[in-house]
Amino acid sequence: MPFPRPLSPEADVSDLASWLTEWSLFYPSDYDEKLLKVARPPAGGFVLRDLKIIIGWKSEVRFVRSRQLQVQRYDAAHPGAILRSTTAALTAAGDAAALQALRGIPNFQRPAFGSALLMVADPDRWTTFDRMANESLVRLRDTLAVRRRGDPLHDVCRLLGAFRPNRVGNNYPAQAADWPIYMECCRAISTVTWLSLRTIDRALFEARGR
Repeated sequence: MPFPRPLSPEADVSDLASWLTEWSLFYPSDYDEKLLKVARPPAGGFVLRDLKIIIGWKSEVRFVRSRQLQVQRYDAAHPGAILRSTTAALTAAGDAAALQALRGIPNFQRPAFGSALLMVADPDRWTTFDRMANESLVRLRDTLAVRRRGDPLHDVCRLLGAFRPNRVGNNYPAQAADWPIYMECCRAISTVTWLSLRTIDRALFEARGR
């Protein structure tokens, strides 16, 4: 399947929705199946077993075991801390507070892992925030022309203009300071395109700045 054609500066809502939908289809259809056992925790938060599964889903294979051991040791040294921290994150009023609530848990203090946990818990509220998605959002920012007030993409372009992640080498690593505006951008895109946050999440990951 060929990659979607790049958007033009004059792209409209329909063009944006089509571009995102097409990129989302490159996401492996069965990849999220391992997350089904931890989606939307009924107890209000996650426990060690859940975090191990999320690490296995988010990490490269070579890092899975060591990262799972780190969180296992943390759980042994701080009984109940994982449940308390994740409950606080999932009930936080804002995006920044949600991510900050996870800062004590090994690996999950990193935005890419913390946001993955939040997305797994509530994909209707959060998306995963990582380098690949960052690069795609920057590409959208640099592609779409500024719109006049009243244009359906006005708010999207205004928020994209405020998204200014720091570039490190050729990458835009996920940093906690950029997380709130990143989520604002994703929600604004979801509102105008009628696509789910999870579809947008998958599309930005697969596009990888292309």
